[in-house]
Amino acid sequence: MIAEDLKNYDKDIHYIFVINENVIKYDLDYLPAKLNFHLICSSRCYEGMSMNNINRFNTIHVPFHLNSQSIVDIINNQIKVDERLQIKIISNDECAEVICAEVCAKLGLGDYEFDKAYLMSDKTVMKRRLLENGIKCPKFLLVKDILKGKLNWKYLTELLGSPFVVKPVNSTSSSGVRVLSSEKDLNDWLESHSKEWEYEFEEYIEGVLYTCDSIIKDNQIIYFNCGAGNAPCLDYVLGKNVGVRFVEHESVEYKVLKELNRRVLDILKPMNGASHMEAFMTLNGEVVFLELSARPGGADIMWMYEQYDGVNLEKAHFELRMGIDFQCKKDFNTQSMYAAFCYFPPRVGVVNQLTQFDFKCDWKLKWNIRNGDVLPAPSSLAIRNAGSVQLKSCDYEVLKQEFNKLCSSVPFTVCEVNNA
Repeated sequence: MIAEDLKNYDKDIHYIFVINENVIKYDLDYLPAKLNFHLICSSRCYEGMSMNNINRFNTIHVPFHLNSQSIVDIINNQIKVDERLQIKIISNDECAEVICAEVCAKLGLGDYEFDKAYLMSDKTVMKRRLLENGIKCPKFLLVKDILKGKLNWKYLTELLGSPFVVKPVNSTSSSGVRVLSSEKDLNDWLESHSKEWEYEFEEYIEGVLYTCDSIIKDNQIIYFNCGAGNAPCLDYVLGKNVGVRFVEHESVEYKVLKELNRRVLDILKPMNGASHMEAFMTLNGEVVFLELSARPGGADIMWMYEQYDGVNLEKAHFELRMGIDFQCKKDFNTQSMYAAFCYFPPRVGVVNQLTQFDFKCDWKLKWNIRNGDVLPAPSSLAIRNAGSVQLKSCDYEVLKQEFNKLCSSVPFTVCEVNNA
């Protein structure tokens, strides 16, 4: 990518990126050098950054506790911006939306509205708003709202069915998400989470999980694409390969999901930038909204769409959040490619053999493990994967066939750890 014309940026503004649980996926080559770009982030975000991206920022700050007060202190005492009108707060992280809104309130900035940030961060508040407007969502209960004496297997399964899901109301990457299949599972979870009540119990939905990604500008959807998953994200922690393939635009599923996405965004009205929605299509064809975040999709989702139309969702998101008049220009000069990817979770044991792959399309393999490595069990999608494969083809049916083969493969084998 080539850096944009400097006229798109204000040299007097300090652009302050705030990132907590998320990461910056792409190289930020489009950010002009020597302007006022600052990063305030968690250690997880910093450790996942490339050296190229580190060098794009004038200053980087990694506070021990990333909260609104620590960010305000950094802005006042270290970045030292004299004029409040010279600050733009930017994020690509739903776990930082409320923090950013609090920072803006404390500094008298208008970049974030607290009510809107809260709506886009709390899954239960979002689902209530959508249910009020006729959007099908899973049944759910906030743990803290359940009366004492009702927090038991019989009561919950009568309302939600069995099994059901427990998850934090404001997390990402499936962190803290579990499927509870028995009374023992529930009791074990309650015992280990006795003082953590920002969780919800949610109906377990069977079907295909879809990712739907948009760019929103002035309440208008100027871009939409979607992908189909081979399995729910939480299956990753169970040791199952998890991947997504591009959904062809002439398909029924694409048209149904595009309409759901339009309805949801019309109700929620997120800020300018990218949105990432997840929805299930059940075995009987019913579409059920799961959640939405005001950010680009994670994993290799952005890469998958870019192979088709050349649009960089992360660039679009950041530029719109910076107040730049982003124009969605699809690049069909080169041949559009249908793409897919698959992530391999680590599995407990010692790696003793890596699979030799071969596919009938363009493909790229990346291993993060080697023979002899001792692997832990995965706890969320945020845990580094054992390996991944990217596929792309100009033939959609070939892509689907190879994707299915990839997702059902055994990418590597392990043996037990010898503790002798």
